[in-house]
Amino acid sequence: MRKKLWVIALLWWVGCLWAVPALDAIEGNHALSEDEIASHLSRKGLSLDDPSKLTAQEKERAVLLVRQLYQDRGFPLVRVERQASSQGLLLTIAEGPKAKMGWVEFRGNQAISNQQLAQLLKLKGKLDYDRLHQGLAGIRQLYRDSGYPMVEVEQSALHVLERQERQHFPLPFRNVDRNRIRLVVGIKEGTHFRFGTVELPPGLGLEELTPPREGDIYSEKQLFEFRLRVIRTFAARGRLVRRLEILQHPDEPDGRMDIRVRFELYPPLTVGSISFEGNQAYPDKFYRRELAFGEDQVFDPRKLARSLEAVNSTGVLKEPLTESDVELLIDEADGRVDVLFQLTERKRQSIWHSLSRSDLGGVQARVVYALSNLLGLGEVLGFEVSHGGGTTGAAVSLASRYLLGTDVPISLGLRFFRRKTGLRLGSVDDEVEEIFNSRQAGFSGSAAYRIRTARGPRQVGMRFTAASFELPQETYQVALEPFWIATTQRSDFWSEQVDLSTRFSFFSRSLDSWNWRPALDYRATAEQVPGPGKFTFRLQASHARFSPGEQLLTERLFGDSDTIRGFSGTTLGPWGLDSGRAVPIGGDSLLAVNSEYEIALTKAFRAAPFFDTGVNFTSANPFDFQLLHATNRIWRASLGGELRVDLPGRLPEARLVAAWNPLRLDRSITTAKGLARLRDPKAALRLAFDPVF
Repeated sequence: MRKKLWVIALLWWVGCLWAVPALDAIEGNHALSEDEIASHLSRKGLSLDDPSKLTAQEKERAVLLVRQLYQDRGFPLVRVERQASSQGLLLTIAEGPKAKMGWVEFRGNQAISNQQLAQLLKLKGKLDYDRLHQGLAGIRQLYRDSGYPMVEVEQSALHVLERQERQHFPLPFRNVDRNRIRLVVGIKEGTHFRFGTVELPPGLGLEELTPPREGDIYSEKQLFEFRLRVIRTFAARGRLVRRLEILQHPDEPDGRMDIRVRFELYPPLTVGSISFEGNQAYPDKFYRRELAFGEDQVFDPRKLARSLEAVNSTGVLKEPLTESDVELLIDEADGRVDVLFQLTERKRQSIWHSLSRSDLGGVQARVVYALSNLLGLGEVLGFEVSHGGGTTGAAVSLASRYLLGTDVPISLGLRFFRRKTGLRLGSVDDEVEEIFNSRQAGFSGSAAYRIRTARGPRQVGMRFTAASFELPQETYQVALEPFWIATTQRSDFWSEQVDLSTRFSFFSRSLDSWNWRPALDYRATAEQVPGPGKFTFRLQASHARFSPGEQLLTERLFGDSDTIRGFSGTTLGPWGLDSGRAVPIGGDSLLAVNSEYEIALTKAFRAAPFFDTGVNFTSANPFDFQLLHATNRIWRASLGGELRVDLPGRLPEARLVAAWNPLRLDRSITTAKGLARLRDPKAALRLAFDPVF
């Protein structure tokens, strides 16, 4: 028995030696154990089980990884050295003191203040060397955009000021390290330059692309943007740039930077092979249908740009496809170019949630399960439930961008729904609100034929709805809405979209009526005019014609909370009297104008000052209500701004809307219950979760 115990103990000891890495390959470590260091290296693909098998490059990489590990744990002065040993590798570590960031000193800067430079070095807590290098690169770029192309920026010194403090609370008489890092950044600004002469190739119209002007302060960013404009200009002409050189000739005594632009174009090329990488859920055929060009055709960069937009519009990619994801393999000898697309797809099955604005106002939450490409035809089957904004519902949908099994660009969508609507008006008592509540069940769908043109895509199609309502009396509705949508790219920075539609709606049973409503929605967007912002203009116009007889009241509530952003869409139109009570009765005509200028504050935050104005009125006395003429044809206007925040995942952007309403409804009326005051709020502050335009 004793012999068996000795054998077990010997095997256990040998196993421990075999399982534990070569611990004598590391020395000098105190804050981190050998196991922690070995595990970190193992996660990075380096094993210390047998250091003699490591190559020279792997040993050097081990030094860098250990140094980075210590720096990430707060040891900025750590030194790691590699020495030869009988095991093949010995890492000697001098940890140094543990410290947090204290302050940064800039030396040598005169043109740019310490405060401006410190904003680019956002270092807190443990010293993050990646963030430090990014900050130093940002300082260099700031100088190069401010007229100092020869600037030198480097970390000249790093000191740790060590001290200890006695902690009395909550642990009395305990010594606590208060080590702080003092980082010194040295700057050699160099000569300040202005643009000198700018020589452009004659006869190509590049002068219209606003090249740098003589006498302006030198800016590397301005040269880069000019380079992009040249490439885009020739791409808009259907040509590829083979070589583009912006030669800079500095004259230090005079502080002038002369510019010479030289370039060469490729001859017309023929498309060779078109291939895709990274696609697993969708076959090549699915993406080829979206391309505006094919093999053995003349390659045109304009068609490539339209193809990228079409592929992105499918919604199957995890990241939008950009020009950097397209590799052009040019064979000048044969005059051909092979096109390779690098794709990153979403998963075929997904469950996601979103927040959006309900048509009735308020925030609506949705949970959606989607299954893509079930039959290999690019279709999407979806199941969703929603709640909020006065609506609770469930739906099943099926959508496809092409006529199933063909290459005909007819997009189809079919949706079966069931929902309960409970519209809350706030200023109206519960009895009156009952006329706005309903239960609905039915199906809706759309079919659209997509047309590609040189100026942008076009769509012509039909939307339809068939539903039953309980009001509480049952009634049926059939709605048909033919539409035409045109998107036009006027230039690299100016685009327009026109949406024309006419909606026919028929009711039967408890309601026996119909109405039709033509509508125009025009949107124009100008980017980088003026400066780096984006200006957006929108015009909405609509008019409805109602047949005599009773109508569904919700058919008259035009607009929503973003039609004029300081007002609620449900109370935007005129009011009427029902049994002596004031009720919003909606209008039959709408005219609204929106304008805004969006400015990027940071990567995730944007500000958008806006001005909205419009009117929602009725030209005929509807139903049996007594129209309050004092509330009709009232112009509204909102002046304010939005703070927009990009949310993670599939959540749309969040918008904090603040508006002041200089034009609004403010009337006193006489009802059966006495004098009533109808007035819109002077200001509004609300949170929304979807884009305006």
